[in-house]
Amino acid sequence: MKIGGRWLAAARDAVASVVLLAGVYLLLIGTISPAEGGVAVGSAATGLLALRTRRTTVQRPRGSLRWLRPLAVAVLADTTNIVIRFAHLVADRLAAGRVPAPGTGRLRRLSAGPGSSGAGGEARRALAELALSMTPGTYIVDADADRGVLLVHALGAEPSRLERSVES
Repeated sequence: MKIGGRWLAAARDAVASVVLLAGVYLLLIGTISPAEGGVAVGSAATGLLALRTRRTTVQRPRGSLRWLRPLAVAVLADTTNIVIRFAHLVADRLAAGRVPAPGTGRLRRLSAGPGSSGAGGEARRALAELALSMTPGTYIVDADADRGVLLVHALGAEPSRLERSVES
């Protein structure tokens, strides 16, 4: 009985969604004809089917959204850090007799996918690479997809909050 109830609820939601989407479509066109009604219902049903199929087949990587806050903080902090370092470099060059400070930064190995395999693990590693690449203070030098290890050049001497989030 529960299975029938679920099926009935899913069918009711599908019909309601098709009617709503078709109604919006018909509101946006100038003249309504039987052909346009058929196009509206067919388009809405196709869109709903595509959405349902995507929900059941695409795996969403777990924990990926927890990187958003550290990513935003890292972008702001790294940008500020780079601007300040550049200002010091320019000031050092303009000052008589002072030598600019040597380049700074460290190479670190980060585990971007401990124990994760399959499509979910690949998606997690791709998001880790994307998040680390977006910050001005880190640069991915190399990525070993088989072991899930990234070689990262970072400006700071210690791992940033974003780097720690990627590894956890």
